[in-house]
Amino acid sequence: MKLTLFLGLLAVWPGADDAKDIPDLLLKLDDSDGEIRKDAFDRLVAIPEARERLKKSVASEGAAWLRRSAAERSRALKALFAASRKTFNPVQLEAKRKELLDLLAAGNTKAMEPKVRALWTEFYFDVYDVELDEKFSAAKARLRDVIVWQKRLETPDKESVAKQTSELFRSLDEATLLQVVPPKDQKVMMENAALRAEVPDLEFRHAQQVNLYRLLLGKGALKLNPKLCDAAREHCEDMIKHKFFAHESPLPGKRTPGDRAKNHGASAGGENIYLGSENPDDAFWAWFNSLGHHKNMVGDYAVFGVGNSARHWTQMFG
Repeated sequence: MKLTLFLGLLAVWPGADDAKDIPDLLLKLDDSDGEIRKDAFDRLVAIPEARERLKKSVASEGAAWLRRSAAERSRALKALFAASRKTFNPVQLEAKRKELLDLLAAGNTKAMEPKVRALWTEFYFDVYDVELDEKFSAAKARLRDVIVWQKRLETPDKESVAKQTSELFRSLDEATLLQVVPPKDQKVMMENAALRAEVPDLEFRHAQQVNLYRLLLGKGALKLNPKLCDAAREHCEDMIKHKFFAHESPLPGKRTPGDRAKNHGASAGGENIYLGSENPDDAFWAWFNSLGHHKNMVGDYAVFGVGNSARHWTQMFG
């Protein structure tokens, strides 16, 4: 019985016969059938002799499907942009913009919100709708296989397809959105986009939302200042650590927004603070529906920064 069990284990243990299968299994990594791809990878991963060839093959697959996915995403984004411009009416936009500004002047932010949410989808378009495109979704699914494989192979971050994918897709989305930005604001928005690596993702997303709203109202885009982001984030951290919620800090040298900005080599004349959610959208709409905070977001400033820590948010304007 023991001999039978031993012979059975030999039959399934990776060995010489498996090594002969390596070339065929590597080819199956690009099969159109997901189950065949998964089975091929699982078998290859169990063959020590295949390790290095598998890493190279996965890297090659990743590069190929990243190119394919980027091409499909770019095509789908162009289609979204073209479709959005067909229904876009600049005359109607000006009329609706005037209505919003009149409501803001009257201090009626509550009446503004549903109109802004509706106009947002008319003036811009949701780049995330690209995920609904079938060809892009199919290419992205293939890319996801590679990302899973690389995690199992413990591929270093600097060689990770996941990181490359995130950065490339983001740049494609931003480049497309910039096409709807007024020419006078494109330079600032492009400069802001170049700062993405210096600012945490949630903070950057929130800063983009504020600027897109300003553009919707016909206001100029604000230049993002990473130093103000650092000062704003530090204020959030201080409020958490020292258990207070105020524009005036009890900490020496940090009393006013101006003090806190100066500590980071910047200047600030306005500040918004919020406590309630880790979601940048929640912070935006909370400030939107508070007249004083709202006026800060659309005020005559030139630069700003956004800071976040847990459920605390701070905006600083200069």
